Amino acid sequence: MQGTANAADPWLIAHAAVGGRTIVTEERRAGDAVQDHDQKIPNVATEHQVDTMTFFALARAEGWQFASTA
Repeated sequence: MQGTANAADPWLIAHAAVGGRTIVTEERRAGDAVQDHDQKIPNVATEHQVDTMTFFALARAEGWQFASTA
């Protein structure tokens, strides 16, 4: 099915906007010349006043620490 790879992105952004949530994503912001149908979550989220962060930024913000098992 072509065109369904990002079908949930608008719903994710809308849910975050309504609930005042931050989206955790590894997508990187697209450049200024990108076509509308190729926009990335951080670009569209910013347009709708929704914050985004990476997983590692979340881990740092929450103070998570990972111990070695060796």
